Amino acid sequence: MNEVEKAYLAAIVDGEGCITITNSAGRSHQLVLVVNMNSKEVIDHIARIMGCNIRQGRTTSAGNESYQVSASGNKAKAIISEIKPYLVGKVKQAELALLFPVHKHGTPLAITNEMVRTRNIIMHGIRAYNN
Repeated sequence: MNEVEKAYLAAIVDGEGCITITNSAGRSHQLVLVVNMNSKEVIDHIARIMGCNIRQGRTTSAGNESYQVSASGNKAKAIISEIKPYLVGKVKQAELALLFPVHKHGTPLAITNEMVRTRNIIMHGIRAYNN
């Protein structure tokens, strides 16, 4: 990602994106970066910059199609790290996201109680800023 793309993506994330932690079964946490919008042309560009695939979202109440690009885990963390200097509205969420402990792809998953506590603290911090 070049500097212009980083700044562009940061602006899109500030306005149309979400940095969050998903949680299922109490111990399974996932760092996620999502951009959701109606413009197929813009989302195509975002997907290229992020190196991710596009998912078609829901049809809006106005009848427009929505599209979503997301990254999770280490990929989300790497993207957030690159765009963080350009973020304005989601700086706090990015700072917390970069503290989120993730595993390297392909390594055995050994989640300690301490890791669960840390992930929960970060998750609740990000959610507080997202509200």
